[in-house]
Amino acid sequence: MRVTAIEGERWRFLVQSDTAPDTQYLTDLEECDGVGMCDCPHWRCRLAKRIAKGERVRCKHTEAAREFALDREIQMHQEEQALVHRRR
Repeated sequence: MRVTAIEGERWRFLVQSDTAPDTQYLTDLEECDGVGMCDCPHWRCRLAKRIAKGERVRCKHTEAAREFALDREIQMHQEEQALVHRRR
């Protein structure tokens, strides 16, 4: 599943569909109190109702986007730390 960052949008991503490779779903990890939202049918038809009731559930697209975002944040942190150590 390919995840693409949206330039200028730190927490929004396009995530490729597993079943329809030409389809991408918009995910926003800040929505729903940090649970995230997705415009895939599963999220819109099923998960949105559960999230509205307080459940913290995610579709596979928001999970993929969260993993991508965490990997990116860790990489940026490591690069910052390397710069700090080089300046010493």
